Amino acid sequence: MARKIVRERKKIDVSQAGFNITPLIDCVFLLLVFFMVTSVFKNPARLKMQLPMAVNPQALDKRQIIAELDNEGNVALNGTIASFDSFDAYLVSEKQKNRK
Repeated sequence: MARKIVRERKKIDVSQAGFNITPLIDCVFLLLVFFMVTSVFKNPARLKMQLPMAVNPQALDKRQIIAELDNEGNVALNGTIASFDSFDAYLVSEKQKNRK
């Protein structure tokens, strides 16, 4: 006669059973990084653009005006000592020379 071995089954409380999703999150993150790295983006240099051309190109004369002030209130324009009153006149004369 065959004997049946009866084993006790442990009952698991479903409310305390957990599912660890940490490895799943790791896999999803790695897949996301993989697809981001291997994706091909459209090269903006391949766009067909026609830029406008200049009608009469001219070289601009670039001049710098260097104004220096010290603690005592002295003013120097392009290395020449001047006063505050001559500062305005100097700027107006430079503007009329260049017209730019």
